[in-house]
Amino acid sequence: MKKKDRWCNKLKRDGKPDLSGGAARNVRIANSGGMDSIVGNAVDFALEQANLNSDSLPDRDLTPQPTGKDERPPLH
Repeated sequence: MKKKDRWCNKLKRDGKPDLSGGAARNVRIANSGGMDSIVGNAVDFALEQANLNSDSLPDRDLTPQPTGKDERPPLH
């Protein structure tokens, strides 16, 4: 059985036409902050899980901080 990308499922929008396929995926990516944000969040989560599993927690906060330029965290 072929796996289906759930990000391409039909996206119902109030007062706008429904979207599916690549258009629905693009809207979901944009609503999630873009690919840089999605990848950064995945990396942060993976590193946090690895640290928890290794009992080796960093002694400082590694969370990206806003740069002040556009109030978004720096890209990874």
